[in-house]
Parts: sequence; structure tokens; C-alpha cells
Amino acid sequence: MQLTIKGLQVIVDERQIERMVLDRFNEVDGEFASEIHEPPAIGEIWTGQGGIYGGVARGENGAPDYYLIAGPEHDDDIAWQPAMDWARTVKVDGLADFTLPLPREQSILYGNLPELFKARAYWSSKEYASASNGAWYQYFLNGGQGYYHKASLIRARVLRRLPIH
Repeated sequence: MQLTIKGLQVIVDERQIERMVLDRFNEVDGEFASEIHEPPAIGEIWTGQGGIYGGVARGENGAPDYYLIAGPEHDDDIAWQPAMDWARTVKVDGLADFTLPLPREQSILYGNLPELFKARAYWSSKEYASASNGAWYQYFLNGGQGYYHKASLIRARVLRRLPIH
């Protein structure tokens, strides 16, 4: 992004601006939330970060790697679009940047936190490319992934992504 400040042109990486804005929103006791301390052991509550620490996911396309923080599970089975809408309303520890996980993130959670999930299918945030009425799920009984019709009623659990810098 190119900015002009007092006649001086400055080029700033948009990711740096995004990081500064997110840090400001997540500020805790005068320190940036992402810089407060190292993560706890996998499976433990990460105080002030909205849930249970689930491990590290690799960033895509040059984005930084990030911590996975498993948030709340929806009370009932739910269709995909209502699950996506619900995820945007979740707020824990003053944080409101929850989403349904991607399938690859669900694989990490299946490997690291199987005890956190019922032996059922859980929605991901990814639509099925070959059918606009389908979305991917992770089955937490045997680790399988597939897709269901978006109107199907299955489980949903949100997560947060905390960039590693």
C-alpha cells in the first residue's frame, strides 16, 4: 500500500497494517495479547486468548504460521450457513475473531485435541468446490473428511487464529 504523509511517499506492507490494527484491538493491560507469553501446552486453556491451545498451523502463500485456539462448540446440531453466522457472533475473553476452521486445521485439532470433540462430524468453513450446496466436514470418530449438503445438521466448533511473529 502506498501512502503519502506530509508530501513523503511511503510504501507499507498491508500485512503490517493488518497486524498493527489487530494488535490494537487485542491489547491487554498495555501489552499486545499476541506478545504476552508463549502458548501453554497443547490441550490447556490459553488464558486471555479465548479457548484451548490446539497447536500450530502453517501459513499459506507467505502468510505467517499461526496458533490454533479452539473456542466454544455450538449447543445443537446446526446447518452450515447458520453455523457460519453463529461463528461470527462468538465472543470469548473480549475477542470476537472466531470462525469455523478450515479442513486442514480440523485435521490438526483431530490429532491434537480429539477429547474436545464428540465422535461426530463437524462443519468446516470451506465450501465444496464441485457443488455449491456442499461444505467440508471433519469426522471426529475416525479422522475422515468429506462433504455434506449445507442443510445437513451436524456439529460446529469455532476457533481463533493467532499469527506467530
